[in-house]
Amino acid sequence: MTRLLILLITFATLSACGNIGIRLNSPYNLFTYEFEKQRLQEFISEQQAIESGAYYLGEVEGLSCLGERSVQSGGYNPTEVNSIAIEQLKLEVVNRGGNGYWVESCKDFTSDYQNCDVATLCSGKAYSF
Repeated sequence: MTRLLILLITFATLSACGNIGIRLNSPYNLFTYEFEKQRLQEFISEQQAIESGAYYLGEVEGLSCLGERSVQSGGYNPTEVNSIAIEQLKLEVVNRGGNGYWVESCKDFTSDYQNCDVATLCSGKAYSF
């Protein structure tokens, strides 16, 4: 543990002095996502993205899933479930290296996938500008 701490401190010091960065191999690095999420630009239409000169990176999706207990206990809040799906979509945008997105649609459905009784799937597009 001490060796790892010393290695990280040394690497952090070198990173500050040079143009060297630390990149973890996890695509879902929470720190990176929270930092990058603040810089995301939401477009209200595909036309707005095009007019701003954004480069299209591809389609993205975000899924939110509630199990049977959440639905039966009254913990189902459509707005919250929708927000979770959009957060997952934004995470996909960040993982693709984008800094802009457009949520095309969000649809509720039921599914047996991973014990998911109520789900919301949001689809959209990722952009870089």
